[in-house]
Amino acid sequence: MIPKLISNALRGAFFLTLGMIAGVANADEKSSKSQSEGGAFNGRRVLILGLDGLRRDSLELALKNGDVPNMAKIAANGTRYWGMEAGGDLKGPTKQPTVSGPGWSTIVTGVFANKHGVTDNSFKNAHYDKYPHFFKYAREANPKTYLVSVCTWHPVNTKILLGTGDNLADICHCSRPAQKGEDPDIDTRDKTVEALTKQNPDAVFVHFNNPDTTGHAYGYGPHIPEYMECLKTLDKHIGDMLTAVEKRPNYAKESWLIVLTTDHGGKGKGHGGQSPEERDIVTIFSGEGFAKGKKDKTVILQDVVTPSVLKHLGIAIKPEWDLDSAPLN
Repeated sequence: MIPKLISNALRGAFFLTLGMIAGVANADEKSSKSQSEGGAFNGRRVLILGLDGLRRDSLELALKNGDVPNMAKIAANGTRYWGMEAGGDLKGPTKQPTVSGPGWSTIVTGVFANKHGVTDNSFKNAHYDKYPHFFKYAREANPKTYLVSVCTWHPVNTKILLGTGDNLADICHCSRPAQKGEDPDIDTRDKTVEALTKQNPDAVFVHFNNPDTTGHAYGYGPHIPEYMECLKTLDKHIGDMLTAVEKRPNYAKESWLIVLTTDHGGKGKGHGGQSPEERDIVTIFSGEGFAKGKKDKTVILQDVVTPSVLKHLGIAIKPEWDLDSAPLN
């Protein structure tokens, strides 16, 4: 979904209010633990790279052509789940539209729309009180957990994260609207790199919107030059983040799980249906517990992300959370 622009007159008040609600306006306003410390989970950390509107066949071609070396690096060091599908189970109660609201809700809560209640981008009937963002589980496991969420598409923060509860994230940043002709994910890249460099996060969620913005404007798929070009640009942003992780002073003693995932694909200039173009996506898990360089074509769904992240952090999954999947790792 294309971000709603905020007028210059209201933008400052909006971000100030969001910062107050979330408990922090930017990384410099709240000091983190020293990067030399092991963090809340003994050096186990997570970086989730959310690429809105990423089609599986497009990433496959970009990898084949050598156009996305940083995403290729993640794939080489982890497992590509090439059978991942958006939209839930076509023949079961978890079927949901291939749009951002339900897609990202499933990814960060570990359940589908029949539980979290979100069926479109209005977020009406959301049940984040019962099925929260996984940040809540991390915070409850260790109150000192340092959590970061930086998003180009604001509702991931303003609806899902803040809908779960106040003060869950130490950094909750909604990226500024892009200027004319500017890459919409520039601010997202900068704020994430800053957090990885200056702070000591245990879990970082990043949302990039350019694939979806480009898909709505020009079309989705490997046959669309503009769509494929935006993946090259996005790959450079990801490279900057990987560099920030690898330059951390205690990186050799840390165990990072890097997850590259998406909410839906696209067909023509839209999405929301259940066609292969809209459903066929991919998620890559790179880290402990995942075979390096493996391409797994098993059909799996988006609910696997949250339990796999919790497992990596060493957080015991409780039956009362009623998650829809077991961890992959």
